[in-house]
Amino acid sequence: MDTQAFDILEQKVSQVLEKLGRLQSENEKLRSQAKEWETRYKEASQKLEGVTRERDSLVENQRDVNKEERIRQKVAELLARLEAA
Repeated sequence: MDTQAFDILEQKVSQVLEKLGRLQSENEKLRSQAKEWETRYKEASQKLEGVTRERDSLVENQRDVNKEERIRQKVAELLARLEAA
């Protein structure tokens, strides 16, 4: 091989090494971003679980207005029957 071929080869190796450095840097940045997104996902999941538990509790404890009205009517009817007796 003549020196021109070595120069071309050296140039290509330098280009490959530069590209490798950029790719490694980009990979590190992407890994860091992935960790950040994973942390944010975990936090959001925990918040969602808490809100879901709170909602379920509220639904369980929510008053059924129609049911309460039916009970009031029945109690009023029973009281009226007792007073009439």
